[in-house]
Amino acid sequence: MDSQILAAIIAGIFLIASVVISTFTALMTKKTSDSIKSQGVELAKKFDETAKVLFIDGERASFDALTRLTLQEKHRAKVTRFNPRQIQRQKRYYDAMVARIIGTPFEDEAYGRIEKYFRLTAFNSEENKKSLVDMCKFFQEKDSSNLILRITTNKNDFELVIFEQLKTAVFCFHDFNKHDVLHSCLITRDENLFVYFEQLYEKLWKEDILLEIDFSNDKTIIAEKIKLLESLPIAPNKDAYSPLEGTKIEAEFKIDLCKLILEK
Repeated sequence: MDSQILAAIIAGIFLIASVVISTFTALMTKKTSDSIKSQGVELAKKFDETAKVLFIDGERASFDALTRLTLQEKHRAKVTRFNPRQIQRQKRYYDAMVARIIGTPFEDEAYGRIEKYFRLTAFNSEENKKSLVDMCKFFQEKDSSNLILRITTNKNDFELVIFEQLKTAVFCFHDFNKHDVLHSCLITRDENLFVYFEQLYEKLWKEDILLEIDFSNDKTIIAEKIKLLESLPIAPNKDAYSPLEGTKIEAEFKIDLCKLILEK
C-alpha cells in the first residue's frame, strides 16, 4: 500500500477513535477478537438514521447497509474496487448499483437515476478484468451518461464509498481468507470524518490512473476505450517475489502498461 495512503488511513483511525471513544470504551477493554465482534454486532442493531458513527460486523450486514445507502443517495456516489474478485458475487448490491445508474426499479421500487456515479477499479486479476469489461459493455448499451469509471493498478486492502448528498462515508475492511469481498465496515455521518474520507477518495481517484471511461462521451470513444481495456495484461503478483524484486517487477510492469496505452 502507498505509504502516504497508509499514513492517511492511520491518521483517520486515530481521528475515529477520538470521535467515538465513549462508544468503544467497552470494546477496547476486551481481550479477544471474538468479544470485539460480538460488541460490533450489538452496535449494528442500534443503527438508526441519527447515528453518526457505526461499526457493522459481517459481510451480509455490511452489504445490506451499502445497498440501502446506494438506493437513498440522489446526487453523487463515489466507490472503489480494489478487491480482485468480481463485484457481481454480491448480486443484490450490484443490482442496486445498476438500478441507480440506469434508472430502473429495484425490487419493485422506483428510485430513479443517480446524478453521477464515480467508480475507481483496480485492474488486478483476470476475474476482475472480465467483470470490468462486461460491466462497461453493459453500461455502454444502456447509454449510462452518468457513469465515470477509472482504472488503476494500485492495490489497497480496503474499500471506500462516499455518498455525497447523504454526507455519509463507508470504510470497508477486507478479509480475503474468509469472505468473498469484505468482513466489516465503518459508517460515519460525522462532518469531520466525512470530509477526511472524501479527501482520501479524491487522492485515490487522481493517483496512478491508467484509463478513464466517461460514459457521457461519444459512443465511438467509449467503444475504443473498452477495446483497449480488453487488450491490457494483468499485473504479475509481486507477492510471489522478494519485496525488492516484487517492487521492481511492479514498477517495470506499470511503465510497460503506460507505453502500451500511449501506443494505442
